[in-house]
Amino acid sequence: MKNLSRILFLLSLTIYLHSAARAGTINFDDLPDGTVIGNKYAAAFGVTFAGATIADQGKSLNSSFPPRSAPGVAWDSDATMSIEFGNKAQPVFQISFYFTTNDNMSALVFDTNGNLINANIDFFVGCNYLFNVNCLPPNKLARFGEAVRIGSIELFSDDGPNSFTIDDLTFTTPEPTMLVLMSTGLLSWPWGRCKRK
Repeated sequence: MKNLSRILFLLSLTIYLHSAARAGTINFDDLPDGTVIGNKYAAAFGVTFAGATIADQGKSLNSSFPPRSAPGVAWDSDATMSIEFGNKAQPVFQISFYFTTNDNMSALVFDTNGNLINANIDFFVGCNYLFNVNCLPPNKLARFGEAVRIGSIELFSDDGPNSFTIDDLTFTTPEPTMLVLMSTGLLSWPWGRCKRK
């Protein structure tokens, strides 16, 4: 029993260290052009959107705003694009996405209680869409990481609605099953030692 306890502990520790976090990615390629996103990703990812609509390359997407992963992107159909990470069982601590904008971009990050934890006003200044020699290249990576659970993020541009797109939204969550495995291994360690006595 002592050996089994050690094996369980070491196995769970190894798995935990290699899989302590997992990432989910929404690439916006699976919904039809013109779809208001809303809760379309709630079941699969626990993520809901407001002020965001799908635009597909070769359809409604302006060619100046190319997708990072074709064909779809999410564009700001309202003054603010809100993304809520509502799955409390899988807390989010890091977010990244690729954006293309024709004006300054800002982001407000909120915790799961709705408290503002980070205001990134004009985190990107300028523009990065095609066909403008004064702009940087499109699909610039943005990353936000916090020490507390992220409940939602709001994105907006100085130019108002219809001024930016995002693609390949990735969010990192700790792996809850790995925490269970490790605690099972930890609990089995002293039990096996006591049993031998």
